[in-house]
Amino acid sequence: LRQFSILLTILWIVGITNSLNLIDGMDGLASGIVFFSCLTLIFIYMDREIMEASFLAVILAGSVLGFFFFNLPPARIILGDTGSLPLGLLIALITLLPLNQGYTDEIYYLIPVVTLLIPIMDTTFSFFRRLFKGISPFSKDAEHFHHRLQKLGLSSSKAIWLLFGIGFYFDMTAMVPSFH
Repeated sequence: LRQFSILLTILWIVGITNSLNLIDGMDGLASGIVFFSCLTLIFIYMDREIMEASFLAVILAGSVLGFFFFNLPPARIILGDTGSLPLGLLIALITLLPLNQGYTDEIYYLIPVVTLLIPIMDTTFSFFRRLFKGISPFSKDAEHFHHRLQKLGLSSSKAIWLLFGIGFYFDMTAMVPSFH
């Protein structure tokens, strides 16, 4: 069981880190998703009195918010790999902190998955789409959610705000079982 836990933790950290990097293909998307996820985590962790994790989520949310306004389309500054990878690592570690501190209710497994569902789904679909096409799952393509929304005719701004809206819905959904 311990080996499975270690493997799952490594998979979570690597997966979330890379999924944030993958959705950084459009200005403002990765930073906005992380900001809204942090807000959700702050409310849940504060309600449950998990102060260390909520403190770290506040710091990350504030840092991302300061950056976010300059990252909206047309971006004056971008995350790039050196921004999106640490952002993914930090949010992955913040979501693991309550589990490390002994909070093992199912809510602490569910909340991170739901709040980060957009990057998780985008990465999962990309991985399997590439496999089914017979190409390397690690190759680059322009078929991510944000690319598909642009192909449907949405501007960059409308595409990210639509994805923010969907992410915000997931965040609100994540809070329902937490407060009942």
